[in-house]
Amino acid sequence: MNTGIMEPEVPDLSLIENIQKNVERDKSLNELIQRHSGIYFSIVNKFFPESKNVSAKLNIDRDLVFDSKDYVIYQSALSYDKTKGAKFSTHIGNQARYFCLSQINKAKSFVPFEPAEFENMFVDESAAVHEKIDASLSSTVIDIIKHMPDERIFEIFKLRYLDSKGDRVTPWSKIHKKIPHAKAKGRHLTIQGCINLHNKAIKEIQKKIKRVKQ
Repeated sequence: MNTGIMEPEVPDLSLIENIQKNVERDKSLNELIQRHSGIYFSIVNKFFPESKNVSAKLNIDRDLVFDSKDYVIYQSALSYDKTKGAKFSTHIGNQARYFCLSQINKAKSFVPFEPAEFENMFVDESAAVHEKIDASLSSTVIDIIKHMPDERIFEIFKLRYLDSKGDRVTPWSKIHKKIPHAKAKGRHLTIQGCINLHNKAIKEIQKKIKRVKQ
């Protein structure tokens, strides 16, 4: 029976402890994301204001930085230490700043390729596609991903870049629910697990692309 009495809000600290102890991790993370997304967006807007076109000058995908919100908040929860006295909101703000700065530093050495080209690599490997993009680049990327020891990597890339709606990539909070856990039967991979596999592949792709461009 609904008594009309609202349940007390779970404190941030309890949600953080759940994430650190892997207890109701996804539920706790989603709650933190709902509460603190505004802080992340505020910091990103300061580093990459749309009006000044900063991200374009630095060759940084502004949308991807915004979409990394879940990842940054998750990392903030894992690294938060209440004994240091800082509020969790302050900690998220600091982590968001570090993340933005890291993207700027990476951009200085990153060899870019067009997102549309990257998407085509997952759609088709035919000659028609190769006519639109550099053949050596496309074959290199496809080869790297398809020969990764973990077959889930290709599925992660497919969900992330192909099955998204509009111009935005699919959020990690949706992707991880479709990726099975390697050791725990019947469970899905965590958000962090998906990100780790994705980033591992990206590093290998970037190494190969740099060799091709040289």
